[in-house]
Amino acid sequence: MRVQPLCRRNQLSRLSDFRRLFCLLFALGGVFITRPAAAQQEYIVELRNGMQLGPGTVSDTDSISSKSNERVNTGNAVSRSILILDDGLRNSYVNKSIRNVIANRLSTMPAFEQIELPSSGEAARSGNAPSIVGQLGISSFNKYGRRTYSLMTTRGRVDVLQGITMLTPLFAKVEVLRTGHDDFAWDQRIATTSIPAQELHDILYQAVDLDKSSDWLRLVSFYQQAKRYAEAHAVMSEALVKFPVELGDRAPVLTQLNQLFANQQFEEIKLRKKAGQYQLVGDLLGQFPLDALSGENQLKLDAEIKIVQQQVLLITDIVASLKEHVAKLPEPEQQAVLPLVQEMSDEVNFDSAARLDDFQRLRRDPTIDSESLVAYALGGWLLGSGAGLDNLAVAKSVMRVRTLTQRYLTVGTQAERQQILEELRGEEGARPELLAKVIRTMQPPLTPPQPSPDDPPGLLR
Repeated sequence: MRVQPLCRRNQLSRLSDFRRLFCLLFALGGVFITRPAAAQQEYIVELRNGMQLGPGTVSDTDSISSKSNERVNTGNAVSRSILILDDGLRNSYVNKSIRNVIANRLSTMPAFEQIELPSSGEAARSGNAPSIVGQLGISSFNKYGRRTYSLMTTRGRVDVLQGITMLTPLFAKVEVLRTGHDDFAWDQRIATTSIPAQELHDILYQAVDLDKSSDWLRLVSFYQQAKRYAEAHAVMSEALVKFPVELGDRAPVLTQLNQLFANQQFEEIKLRKKAGQYQLVGDLLGQFPLDALSGENQLKLDAEIKIVQQQVLLITDIVASLKEHVAKLPEPEQQAVLPLVQEMSDEVNFDSAARLDDFQRLRRDPTIDSESLVAYALGGWLLGSGAGLDNLAVAKSVMRVRTLTQRYLTVGTQAERQQILEELRGEEGARPELLAKVIRTMQPPLTPPQPSPDDPPGLLR
């Protein structure tokens, strides 16, 4: 009967000893309080529409509203039907119904490199946030990752000192730093890609110990995870020069980074081509370092180059064939269509060549005369692909309609516009269905202002 009280006293004594030990450690520097918590497990969320979200931490909620009076608070876990995936930069909200989410699996990707800056010990953890009216300006980050954020508040201008407290390949954690006045807790996340390359370089080189080879490898890993392979290559090259013995066995990393960069550029070329930027695609393909690609992508690049070359030759052939057929027309007809033929020769590209599909398909048919073939080409250029216009007289009328339409959109008086309308009524090519196609394919009637050396960068006066 006396054992239990004795045990209770021993338990209380041990608990008291633990509290004294905790207080001692806290007084010596808050060892337990300032130590970072263990990283949470990250997940990949696969949706039925084919999207993949993550990696990030997963939680659920009953509402995306931050207002308590708009939230559903039934106390029933079933009502928490919204899944939240937090990747550190943003929150993604999805309905976690099985009709929407296929799988929610653990991420096997290696954890992102996290570089903690000294500013993390100066972040404000309390204070009253001001009532912000607007933003007045933001300075650039210095090499210590600090900047001034100027706000207009209800009590006037407030200049807040911000500092990057943590950098990852995905985001930078920016917090308000203590200055003794206007301090308040503000955890802001910005994409690492939004930090200019030189500023990021200076911040990273200031944050790590450049006398340690391991820290150089951390920088290489940081840039590689951010898919900035050219910068990773530059850092690795610099590290090999600085530590030739310690990092001598890491030289093959340069070749891997070259391949990753080349593959990235190849994917960009395919994206540009899909967006219709064929001129840029041709320039990039002509300068591409073919040897840096993997074997599979070298074959793909060869195929892409051949396709572009074939398209260039085809456009050249189409223009030459059109000029040959125009030369077979009577002299008055040649003079009438020559300006538009010259425009087509100057402006046709991979994208607009589709307008000449009718001419390209029929130009070798011996049963079709040159007059009809020229009409197909002019009609396609003026009206768009598949116009099927085989009457040269109507094609010339559509040419005049386009000229009158451009004039109508640029003249400044009602009388001039009325006169142009009267002229349009007499044109066969001014039918509403044709006029709509003309407006869709023609160039803007007004020439944009040309940039001046005195203009601010990216702006026109």
